[in-house]
Amino acid sequence: MAVEPHETLYIGDEVRDIEAAKSAGIAQGAVSWGYNSPSILKTQQPTHFFQTVEEMTEIIRSYPTPNELNTN
Repeated sequence: MAVEPHETLYIGDEVRDIEAAKSAGIAQGAVSWGYNSPSILKTQQPTHFFQTVEEMTEIIRSYPTPNELNTN
């Protein structure tokens, strides 16, 4: 299944995760827990910044499901 960049969200906890997603032309999600500090991650201006799993889940649910992508 081919997935378009606008249908994709890359979530990570490091600056290099945000950089990789930007290089691929996809949305970036940074989590406040993990390797890099929240302040460092925010300087990278990710598309989404998550402080809780609930926030992350809400955004993930807004992206199309595989079934929605295969409606051809």
